[in-house]
Amino acid sequence: MKFLYFFFTCLVLTSCVSDDDNLIDPELKKVVGFYAIKSFESDQAVDLNGDGITSTDLKSEINDFDYYDLDLRPNIEGQVRLQLVSFIFPATNLRFQNPAYPDGNTNFTSSIFSTIYVFSNDQIILENNSFEVYDYVDSENRITNLRTDDVITVLDNDQLRISISQEYYDYSTAQWLALDIDVVYEKLNFE
Repeated sequence: MKFLYFFFTCLVLTSCVSDDDNLIDPELKKVVGFYAIKSFESDQAVDLNGDGITSTDLKSEINDFDYYDLDLRPNIEGQVRLQLVSFIFPATNLRFQNPAYPDGNTNFTSSIFSTIYVFSNDQIILENNSFEVYDYVDSENRITNLRTDDVITVLDNDQLRISISQEYYDYSTAQWLALDIDVVYEKLNFE
């Protein structure tokens, strides 16, 4: 009798999992997963790391940041569909009080953002596209807004694209600049 109960329970649980899988759009299944930033291109050449070299390639300017930073999930709990996307973008940790670096020294930390999305016509439509960023200047909070496009565009099953606007400290001008940044993600395959 215990065997029949166990068998029946497994059968019901297996049926539930496959029902949930059937709720996910087949096109969305192709793009869900983890992504890394392939390119992080600014509309302006800037010097974010204080090396005296300006570039629009922000990956070369933010050299101590981990670029494994987008998680796209089709979370389904029973009949509730709560699709979430999480981003990680670099926030600035700027220090001028270090005598070894009189012009300043910058490290970058992770700013994590999540929002609900809807998938339609090869686009991931975001519910929220404005997030608070906590930069630090000599250990003091500096709160700014990061804005994204309303949609993440699916370029193919392994690449996504979004544009963001975020302020970064530019050593070449010695001021904070609002940068428009084009971000292309590449899917990570853990197989």
